[in-house]
Amino acid sequence: MKSAERVEIRALSLALTVVFLSCSENEVNHPAPPWSPSPPDKAENVSPETELRWKCYDPDGPVLTYDVYFGTTATPPLAKRGVSENKYSPGFLDNGTKYYWKVTAFDDQGHSTEGPVWCFTTKGPGVFIGKWGSFGYGDGQFNSPWGVAAGFNKIYIADTDNNRIQYFTVTGSFLGKWGSGGSGDGQFDTPDNAAVAPNSNIYVADSGNSRVQYFTSDGSFLGKWGSYGEGNGQFHRPNGIAVASNGYVYVTDNGNCRVQYFTAYGLFLGKWGSSGEGDGEFSDYVEDIAIGPSGNVYVADTGNDRIQYFTSTGGFIGKWGASGPDNGQFDRPVGVAATPTGNVLVTDAGNGRVQYFTSTGSFLGKWGSPGSGNGQFGGPAGIAVESSTGYIYVADLDNQRIQYFK
Repeated sequence: MKSAERVEIRALSLALTVVFLSCSENEVNHPAPPWSPSPPDKAENVSPETELRWKCYDPDGPVLTYDVYFGTTATPPLAKRGVSENKYSPGFLDNGTKYYWKVTAFDDQGHSTEGPVWCFTTKGPGVFIGKWGSFGYGDGQFNSPWGVAAGFNKIYIADTDNNRIQYFTVTGSFLGKWGSGGSGDGQFDTPDNAAVAPNSNIYVADSGNSRVQYFTSDGSFLGKWGSYGEGNGQFHRPNGIAVASNGYVYVTDNGNCRVQYFTAYGLFLGKWGSSGEGDGEFSDYVEDIAIGPSGNVYVADTGNDRIQYFTSTGGFIGKWGASGPDNGQFDRPVGVAATPTGNVLVTDAGNGRVQYFTSTGSFLGKWGSPGSGNGQFGGPAGIAVESSTGYIYVADLDNQRIQYFK
């Protein structure tokens, strides 16, 4: 090969090298897809207090940010935009629930890469946390604690046979009480249940006096309505009580086999139900009532061993349950509560346990057995969920105590 040809080949090789290097230097790489999720994909029995973590990098080395999608549907909604670390805390999660999540990575040039959708399931509720109470008449003691309500970091107990309401911190430290036996304002005759309103007022089903009374959060009397009878706004042993997000008050009118609902000040709005076993009918032992996050109303139809649920105006939607000890069966379902994500908790008094379900009644799990040990029950009655901690409170009637769980 001639010298000139060698020079030309070397020049061409050098030019190709320069072009290649120039192209490599100007090439922009997208972030790698996020990987290595924690909790691992399809993990079960995950703590409700879990933190989401993942790994990711960009070949060009810029700082990455992330959009995190999280929820209970297979296409999770955006939860947080512009997360600067490889972690995200979704807050205290609901027990026994399947969650989906994904992460989209962004570099500082605006290029992005979407990761896969991962999922995990939190451990079911029922992990014993603590308890308080014993039989008696003193502060923090009980004589048939029937109803329990939670809100604004306080726990309210209808101490039924002591004719009073006691309230506590979320871990059971005594804060205060009000009430005594009688029919005057602020007095009670076997108060069965209490409910916390969105404005922190407390509503009490004053069963023996056939009325509802309501108070400030520390027990100052505000008002009352109701009397014995069958007419609109009258009651025969009102037992369960719940307050919706719009302030409407729902009451199970036990002896009249119906539900009535009112404004926050007691103006009658409507009613539904009659005696029977059909859809929308109730036994004469209809106990607790709860409002789900969608506004649906869940009723413990205790004498019929089932849960029925309705629209906010009483339209029948569905039911579940039958008499028995098996999963999804009941022996006197007394208390009912809805979690922030819509699952439903039911105290199954005769079976000495708590069962939990989806919002439409599909069985998810259970905990408890008859007894007096931690996590055991002697006739579990009222039940409530405290949203800031996720704790589940159960009035353990025959054991004269309150137990709480995660």
